[in-house]
Amino acid sequence: MPFDGTVIRKRRLPKRDPSGAQSALVLDMAAFFFQDGKLWTRQHWKTRAGARCLVEAVRFVRQEIGSRDDRALGYLARAIRESSGDWRVGGASQDLIVGYNDTKGRTYAEIADVLRRAKQLAEADAQCVMT
Repeated sequence: MPFDGTVIRKRRLPKRDPSGAQSALVLDMAAFFFQDGKLWTRQHWKTRAGARCLVEAVRFVRQEIGSRDDRALGYLARAIRESSGDWRVGGASQDLIVGYNDTKGRTYAEIADVLRRAKQLAEADAQCVMT
């Protein structure tokens, strides 16, 4: 068809962003990795016995499943800020998560709650994008 001066615009469908769903999967697998706290540690990235901190568990899961598109650490940071009630709690996501993980007196129940909330946030974002 020769150029006649009119422009035909194709309707663009919204792009699907798989990162919310991928992040929820990574967070779910990290929670599963911890085996109800048996493989969670503080003050170390990982131990010889195989226990890992929050950040290292996410890295491990990413490596195992080959994930490159997730924002799991961002969702974890958001959940931590939300749980603290102070959105001014800042710093890089990884630093915030390490600080939360390594806080003296922190229990695995608190870690599990933050993982659960981060997964909920990721799933909510995935739903918004998909509909």
